[in-house]
Amino acid sequence: VLYGGLVFQPLTANLMAVMISSADLRLRQTYTLFGQDQLYRETPEPVILSSVLPDRSNVYLTGLAGQVVREINGKKIRTLADVMPALELGGERTVIRFEGDQRPAVLKKREVDQVMPRIMTLYGISQPHRTELGGRRLAKGSWNRDGVAK
Repeated sequence: VLYGGLVFQPLTANLMAVMISSADLRLRQTYTLFGQDQLYRETPEPVILSSVLPDRSNVYLTGLAGQVVREINGKKIRTLADVMPALELGGERTVIRFEGDQRPAVLKKREVDQVMPRIMTLYGISQPHRTELGGRRLAKGSWNRDGVAK
């Protein structure tokens, strides 16, 4: 999911392999303890802010890449499918909170709406979000019983 240059992805083994050398200690702990401490019961698919695509509108958020997303606009994030509905909530600002005591990311919705076409063109992105892959769910809880993404 792309939002104002922020890229949200589920925490997977492949993503962790790419990020391991630069991963925050909290991210490495979450990945390591995911199965061991049964973190999957509360959060079946941890979502991370995997990167911040550089743009003048988000330059102040670059240090937050690699953080585990706890909530967006007050809504708990359990899977990637929770991200888009949560981003659509709230008033004129989007507030993204991370695990631990990290400062939140705060974006103005009007500004995000203005910069998204520019960011998508600049980085060659055709879709701002995709939470399913050819009918396969990304994680338990990403689909309801009718086979429709939540």
